[in-house]
Amino acid sequence: MPRRVQDIIPSNAKPVKQVVPVSRKEKPEEKEGEQKIAIKRIATPPPAILDHTPKKKKRFPRKSRVLLVLLGIVVLIGLLGYFASTYFARAIFTVKPREIPVTVNSTLIATASPVNGSLTYDLVSVANSATSTVKATIGSYSESKAKGIVTFYNSFSAKSWRLIAGTRFVTSEGLIYRLASTISIPGFTTSSSGVFTPGTITATLIADQVGEEYNAVRMDPLEKLRVVAFEKDPKYETVYAKITGPISGGFKGNKVTVSPSVLASTTVELQSEIIRDSLSHLKSIVPEGYVLYSSAYSAVFSPASVNSLAKTPVVSVRGTVYGILFKKTDLVSKLAGQSLVQSFNGFTFDTDGLEGLVFAISNAKDFSPIKKNNLIIQIKGNMTLLGVVPVQELKSKLAGMALVDTEKVIHAYSPVIDLEKSSGQVVPPWSKVPTNLEKISVVIQD
Repeated sequence: MPRRVQDIIPSNAKPVKQVVPVSRKEKPEEKEGEQKIAIKRIATPPPAILDHTPKKKKRFPRKSRVLLVLLGIVVLIGLLGYFASTYFARAIFTVKPREIPVTVNSTLIATASPVNGSLTYDLVSVANSATSTVKATIGSYSESKAKGIVTFYNSFSAKSWRLIAGTRFVTSEGLIYRLASTISIPGFTTSSSGVFTPGTITATLIADQVGEEYNAVRMDPLEKLRVVAFEKDPKYETVYAKITGPISGGFKGNKVTVSPSVLASTTVELQSEIIRDSLSHLKSIVPEGYVLYSSAYSAVFSPASVNSLAKTPVVSVRGTVYGILFKKTDLVSKLAGQSLVQSFNGFTFDTDGLEGLVFAISNAKDFSPIKKNNLIIQIKGNMTLLGVVPVQELKSKLAGMALVDTEKVIHAYSPVIDLEKSSGQVVPPWSKVPTNLEKISVVIQD
């Protein structure tokens, strides 16, 4: 039997049993009759030494980890900044309109209707009046009756109705007027469609008494003068008269006289007042696209009238002022020349200084707005043709483009844009022009 061997316990491991083979010298004697058993050597591996110390995980150095974290933060901030800047991107284009200065010194012939491409003019008019009291010399005592032309109506009969001279007519205020001469008022008519039309005729009425109270410069158009003799007759409502013009001349008292010099100076002042007021009104109604110069007018006046029968004489002037209009595009073509106008290539342009040019009519004495004859005009001064930039259209074409490509778009507007004095920028610089038009600014440079 082999010997027992003590367990070998390594200093740093658990005990492991080891079998040590018996040497041949110590081989026991074999007894007779016993069966021999072959003993084989079994190689035994050296005892395993188990290390139960906890293993440490591999880690990056502390500095490397900090750098990685910082790098991640930087990348994240960069991405957020890029998307935020793209979202909040803006584009600003500063545009200088194209300017062409023009010196004007022209004499032109304008006609009332187009003739061989000539400059044409249009007329607008306004009628006006002005009055002024003046100093006068008191004369002798006098009396006169007021008179005027009125319209008489016959709605009573389809036959004409005769009224003799002296027939009395009364107003709603009780004033009496007499018919100056015998008249025959035509009868009324009725059309096939049933339209009723009274017969009419005009004649003169004279006040029954002297005095200013019979003067009727203006009267209600609905006011009717009735025939006194028809007061209790149906004809009282159907045969009547209406004042269609002034009834004047009634006076009772001392006449006054106005000196010719006072009358002349007062007339000039009143005419100037009419021209000033009329031009102010005409300028307020000038159509869009036309120009009316302050001296582009012609005035026609009736002779001044003086109420010399009044205690305080009044000078009255009536007149019509005709404003002479010119279409701006036609006038600019004549003043600047067709070639300069065509250089805008169909784009819109303004004309700065056009209305400030000095305008004069050379044939003012011979020109008649009623006859509409030719007009000779002289225009002098300086003006500037100024391109009009279509801002919204330009924004639409620039939207979504890279800044480098916007130059081609802006170049297409060179007829109205000064390219050398215009610029554009996108903020931030790496982004494109926003597609949102509200984020695109087009600044028109003065």
